[in-house]
Amino acid sequence: MLDKAFGISIRPDGCRKNNKYKIHLIRYADDFIVTANNKGILENKVKPLIEEFLAKRGLQLSQEKTKITHITEGFGFLGQNIRMYSKNKLLMRPSKDSIKSVMGKLKGIIVKHRGSQAAVLIRNLNRVINGWANYNKHACSKKIFFKLDRILWRNIWNWARRRHNNLGYRKIVSLLFMTIGNRKWQFFGKFSNGKTILLRMFALFKIKRHKLIAGAVNPFDPYWDDYIRKRKLCRILA
Repeated sequence: MLDKAFGISIRPDGCRKNNKYKIHLIRYADDFIVTANNKGILENKVKPLIEEFLAKRGLQLSQEKTKITHITEGFGFLGQNIRMYSKNKLLMRPSKDSIKSVMGKLKGIIVKHRGSQAAVLIRNLNRVINGWANYNKHACSKKIFFKLDRILWRNIWNWARRRHNNLGYRKIVSLLFMTIGNRKWQFFGKFSNGKTILLRMFALFKIKRHKLIAGAVNPFDPYWDDYIRKRKLCRILA
């Protein structure tokens, strides 16, 4: 509906007509961004139209979250920073706020489970790590994953020393850390039933670029059955 408010019509094939300023709307739930090739158009036409559109529905733009910026300065959207670098290289990285948020959650879990068994702590940490890493593994996150692992390891080691303050260094290492392949200092724990659980490391999540689905795909057309099957298989294997 916002597309119509901008005076842009969409043809049956999905292409936009009457769009010389290259205005495009990208929306997810209640978050959205609008792009254009002219800053003045965004300030003087698009923003007033959005404010009018929302006002009719009893809503208004958040002044704190709303800003107009150039792509070379970057902007945050859905927990990621999107920015155009030199040589027209567009990169998406986890935003600083998102990194700060996930580290805050992990530290909070560690503090909450100061007196818990290692297995219980790891189970709760893995839930957050799995969700955040899977969401960001399609972006340029490799360096950030390694950085988060270093910070998390320091917090884990401090937890281990507090949890077993009556034990020496070597004893703590033998109780809570193991070597798996080339990975040393793998934090692990055991439940009362003897089952072992390992701490998931951010760096173990391989960066995998998201492939856009073909625009002409029709799930009701048998012609695309093989294509859809392969996409589902890739998603399962990932």
